[in-house]
Amino acid sequence: MSEKEKIYSQQPARRISIIGLKAQMLNGRTGTRVRYLTEGHGKGRFRVLLDGKHEPTEGNFWPKNMLVLDEAVSCFQIFCFRSLPSKYL
Repeated sequence: MSEKEKIYSQQPARRISIIGLKAQMLNGRTGTRVRYLTEGHGKGRFRVLLDGKHEPTEGNFWPKNMLVLDEAVSCFQIFCFRSLPSKYL
């Protein structure tokens, strides 16, 4: 197992949004990233349980096709904080 795979496999479940897929109907869907797959046809992808009742309700997605929602909020807040004029800091 590579160092990257070790790091991915130790990460906790996270809320994510699907991005950048050719299958446009899946882009923007949200769900929970539950585990990193280290073998089989899904190797290198995360198992994701998608929100909602419409199909598909789960799938395996590459890390580059997922936006971690709680980290996205933190990055947004940092960006906004840094762009404030110095008199507000």
